[in-house]
Order: sequence, then structure tokens, then C-alpha cells
Amino acid sequence: MRISKFLFSLMILFCLLGKVSSNSPENTKLMPMSETKGAASWTMLVYIAADNNLAPYASYNMNDMAAGLASLNRVNILVQWDQPSNNKTWRYKITPGGKIEVGSLTSEMGYNPAKELVSSMEWAIKNYPANNYALILWDHGSGIEDFLPGSRNIISGSSWLNFMPSLPERGILYDDSQSTCLTNQGLTSALTQIKSLLGKNLDLIAMDACLMAMVEVTYQMKGLVNIFIGSQQTIPGYGFPYSQFIKPLSLNPAGTTSLQLAQSMVSSYKNFYTSQMPTPDFTLSAINVASIDLIKQNINQFVTAVAACSKIDKTKTKSIILAARKASISFEMPEYIDLYSFYANVLNNTKKASPKSSLILERQNKKPNSTPSKEYQKVLNVLTAVLQDGLSKIGNVVLQKAVGPVYSGTKGISIYYPSSGQIDSSYNKTIFAQSTAWTQFIKTYR
Repeated sequence: MRISKFLFSLMILFCLLGKVSSNSPENTKLMPMSETKGAASWTMLVYIAADNNLAPYASYNMNDMAAGLASLNRVNILVQWDQPSNNKTWRYKITPGGKIEVGSLTSEMGYNPAKELVSSMEWAIKNYPANNYALILWDHGSGIEDFLPGSRNIISGSSWLNFMPSLPERGILYDDSQSTCLTNQGLTSALTQIKSLLGKNLDLIAMDACLMAMVEVTYQMKGLVNIFIGSQQTIPGYGFPYSQFIKPLSLNPAGTTSLQLAQSMVSSYKNFYTSQMPTPDFTLSAINVASIDLIKQNINQFVTAVAACSKIDKTKTKSIILAARKASISFEMPEYIDLYSFYANVLNNTKKASPKSSLILERQNKKPNSTPSKEYQKVLNVLTAVLQDGLSKIGNVVLQKAVGPVYSGTKGISIYYPSSGQIDSSYNKTIFAQSTAWTQFIKTYR
């Protein structure tokens, strides 16, 4: 999430006045662990890693959850919450009237994020069994890149990375006190163990955190999760509008599928940041994790097709790719680009570079870029077909998207493509990088 100073001040005031107590056990009712028996339709765990400068927004979001919860019948909304300067892990069940403490721990979060996330889901599964499970990871996010000591601060006006002296890996679930975050490998490990606990894929995972809707992040969850919800761009401090999708879920949990819940989350996000809290650069996507291989396979075909073009005309091919990269839509971290916009720009540039176009220029007494070549036209045709297939595949993998006017041209999923500088040293550790030729491609075309 990102924070503006004005909103931050408002949130502090809201938390002081809010109807849900922030952290005091004296003001929180206690409920025995055996309160819920039998299987509900849905159990949703919101994992709030708020040991950082997002802390005031946690109470606001829990208030919003309670405000939207219309019924406790066959639905469980749970929270695990870490706070700054507090040596405890708080666990709650959200009710229409607030929150009830259930099974809090005497140690705080952040020492081993992957292990703690698994333990939290184990608690939810054991005590609040359901037919469907949703997990929301709440915190700062930084996409697929690692952040190491001395790395730059990507969030304008925020100092959260400056407090992290030894971040080991890519960022979500940042913890200021422990200087840790959940890594790429930690995410996959945790979800693998959660799948073992469930005996099936996690139905839905959402990341109320910045910059996470990426091909590479999605690929870390392949075979472990059905639907992933994330943002290509930063997420405002208010985060998800929880009440707006929890209300319809609580009114009809048995009739709500994973896809319907995902669609509700995306559409409510659009409504909130369009009408209630106007924000021109919002983005949110629901991604079909089971179909992410369609994009991976197409990217490998794309790299192969580009290599074939380069073999015939290296200069022209590089010009096509670099011009497309420059024109592609990027986000708060400029090395993250919208994959669809990149493909569309490459496709447009191949049409301009086609030998057929060169012949037309000759007939118009204009100088073509290069000598027409039947061989080059042949490989361009292959590249064109791959790009068109890729654009279609992106539409199949991204189930639903919501964007503000700043990002009206985006299609819901980003990819790592720095235009200069070194490739992040951690990138080769990702499953996607190890499964594709993309790393070599972005090293070549920059």
C-alpha cells in the first residue's frame, strides 16, 4: 500500500474514534476456540502484517470488515494482526458488532513469515472449517524484486524501506521490527504447505499490497492457488473496500463461487476508488492461476520468434523491441510493465517494419528502413501470430480488471523488464525465470 500524509492523518483520527478497539484486550470480548462447529461455506483469513507505517490503517480496515458483515451464518471472517511495538500476535473473528479475540499468541509475527503464515492458516482450517478458503495478505508490497541493504525507496513520501536493514528477498509482509518479509521462495513454500493442510488448492488469495499482479508472482503460486487478486500499481493506504465485498458474501455464502467473490472484490475496488475515494491511478486484477502456463508458453514462443527475426536482421529487430519497450505502460517501479501494452507495441512496430511496408514506401518515393526481404517477412509473420495469440491469452488469464484513467490501457498483468541497469540478482531464483528464456531476452534487448 502507499500512504499520503493527509490520508495518514485522517486515519489516525478515524482510529481514535472508530467503533473497533485497536489493540487492547481489556476492550475485546473473548470467545473459546470451539465456538464454530461444522463446515461453513467460506472462511476468509485477513493476514495483517502491520508492524510498519501502515499500522493506523489496520483498525480502519477491520472496522470496515465488521460494517460489511451482514450475517455469521456459514461464513467466517478472521484476522491475524501484528502491530508495532507489541510482543503479541492478535487473532480475531470479525462480527457484525466488531471483533472477538480468539486464540491470540504470546509471540509477535515477523521472525519466520512463511512458517507463521502456514500456522495462521492451520489455525483457521482447524477451528473454522469451510468448503472454501480465501487468504488476504495485507501489507506493503514490492512485486517480484528483492530489496537488499541500500536499495532505493520505491514509495514516494514513505520511509518503510529505510527501516529495513537486511531484507532478504522480494517484498510482501514487510516487518519493521524483525527486518523481514515473505520471500518468493517463502510464498511458494507456505502455499505448498497450506495446500497439504487443505487437501486441495487454496480457492483464492488476494494481496492488499502494491505492485503484486505480475506474471512472475502468479507463477510462484501455480498449482497451489486457483484465483489470485493483486494490483499492477501501488494500492492507496485505504486498501481494499472490505465491507463492499464481505456484505454480499455474508448474505449468500453458499451461493458464492471463487470467481464470483473475485469479481466482487475487483468491482467493489473500482467503485470505491472511482466514486468514494477518487484515485486516478488505481488498478486491480483477478488472475486465473491455473492458466498462467498459457502466458509462460507464449512468452517462450515470443522469445524464439524474436530470435528468428534477429538472425536475419539484428538491427531492425532490436529497434522494434526497444521502441516497444519504451512505449510500454510502466508503474511506480518502472521496470514493471504491462505485458499487454508491450506486446501491442511490438505488434504495431512489426507492421511498420514489414518489408511490405518498405515496398509501399519505395512506390511513394520514400526511402525504406531496409531492403525488403521475403525471409524477414516470413519470420515477422510468425512473430505477429505469436503476439496476437499472446494478446488473446492475456485476456483468458486475467478474469477481470479494474483501472483508473491513468492506466486505462493496461490489461491486468505485469512483467519484469528493466530498460537499463543490472538485472536484479534475485530474479534468476524465481520459478518463472528458471522456466523461460525471458531473462536472456531482457538482457539482450535493452
